[in-house]
Amino acid sequence: MTMKTINYSNNSQKQAYLNEFKGNLFEFSLAHYISKKYSLESQFLDTCDKNYLVQMKSYESQIRSLDRDLIKILPEFTEKTFDTLKNFLPKKLNSVEVLGKVDEGKSKLDKKETDILLTSFDNQKIPLSLKLGKYGSFVNTKSGGVKSFLSKYFGCLENAHIKQEELNLFIEDKFQTCCEELHNWADLEFRGSFDERWSQKGLPHLPGKLPIEAREILFRYYHEIIKFIYEYFNIMINEDSQKFASCLSRLIGLANEEMIQVMCFHVKDKDEKSFFKDVKVTKANHLIDQLNNFTLLPLQENLASFEIQLNHCILQVRVKPMNSFHQASLKVNCSIKCI
Repeated sequence: MTMKTINYSNNSQKQAYLNEFKGNLFEFSLAHYISKKYSLESQFLDTCDKNYLVQMKSYESQIRSLDRDLIKILPEFTEKTFDTLKNFLPKKLNSVEVLGKVDEGKSKLDKKETDILLTSFDNQKIPLSLKLGKYGSFVNTKSGGVKSFLSKYFGCLENAHIKQEELNLFIEDKFQTCCEELHNWADLEFRGSFDERWSQKGLPHLPGKLPIEAREILFRYYHEIIKFIYEYFNIMINEDSQKFASCLSRLIGLANEEMIQVMCFHVKDKDEKSFFKDVKVTKANHLIDQLNNFTLLPLQENLASFEIQLNHCILQVRVKPMNSFHQASLKVNCSIKCI
């Protein structure tokens, strides 16, 4: 199995991997705990991919070296999450299976948002989507390329595919303008794209590393893209608000009507120690009818995101670069904050 090489001196990379490790380990921990509670532990461990179990051991070891306090409280998160979740589960289960990430982020099975799959005593499938996040923060639910976002998630609405083509052309045009402005700021001749001269001058590839003036140029570009999407959302709402609302379930991670979404929240004290805060459990089939009650909140200037208020949460839609801002490749991140 290929192990990731991590530069722990890079704080942003360290935090990103710590979040990945604790999320995956928490997912395994909850599945394992459920199997114990339903007297299915041996069956559960036998059906787990062996490489997956090795990976979990590695995650536990690395979390222990990065944040010893966190590894101590994960069992508490697991128990308290189950204490809330059990009210939504049948009295008997046939099986517990983890469908999460194995090596290098590749999904073991293509089950969309499902992290843990339970099978009831009468062979009904119960998919669980599990999230672990900071209380009061947005939790990611969907992410994908901007060049297929409208057609993929709103394709049932009239003209969505045409609007997607318009958006793609708009992105290419605005990206070229942004590149030219950044080259002018850097006192470099613009030759149609970024090249080695940018790096040779010691200039960064990541948005967060740019000086304020250059970052403002880049975020004007992001704002123009999110404004295009926002304005089309308004058009879709005016044309068919019910059909638009039905599409939102996919953005909040509840496309499957049988899905149970489980969110465990923690907080940090002044010493940066994490503590359990709350658990929110949402059944998709109980939420579908409520999606029609939404409000598209006003678009804020100079931001790369906008928000939609729903009954149980706020949905944020944000555009950001795939990696480096040197390419026109953008992604749309959807995330929710419980209210």
